[in-house]
Amino acid sequence: MAVTYEPRIRLNATRFEREGLGNSRTNHTSRAYQKRLSIAISVSWGVAIQARSAQNKGQAFKPRYFRRMAGLALLGVLHAIFVFSGDILLLYAGLGCLLWLIKDEPQPKLLRLAVWMLPVSLLCVSFSMDILIMS
Repeated sequence: MAVTYEPRIRLNATRFEREGLGNSRTNHTSRAYQKRLSIAISVSWGVAIQARSAQNKGQAFKPRYFRRMAGLALLGVLHAIFVFSGDILLLYAGLGCLLWLIKDEPQPKLLRLAVWMLPVSLLCVSFSMDILIMS
C-alpha cells in the first residue's frame, strides 16, 4: 500500500501564502488603504485646526480652505508626474472641494450620507481587488 503525499501549500506559493497571511498583493493593497486612511485623518484634522484658527482670528475660512485644496492638488499633480502615477493627493483635493458643498448640512443628513457611502466604498474596494487579482 503506497502512501501519497499531498503538499499543504503550493510549491510556488509566496511567503505570505506560506505563512497563512493571504496573497501578498492583497496585503500590499490593505497596507495602501491603511496609509490612505491615515492621510485622510491627517488632512481632516488639519482642516479642523485651520477652521478654528481662522475663527479665532476673525478671518474667513473659505479662501484659506481652497488655497489648501489647490496646494494639495498641485502636490498631487507633481507627485503623480514625477513619483507615482497612482497618487491619492489629487483625489483628496477634488473630494475636499466637493465636501465644502455639504459642510453646513445637518448631522442627521450627514450620518445618512455616511451610512450610504459605506456599501458604495465596499463595492469600489471589492471591484479594485478583482482588478488586482485578474492582473
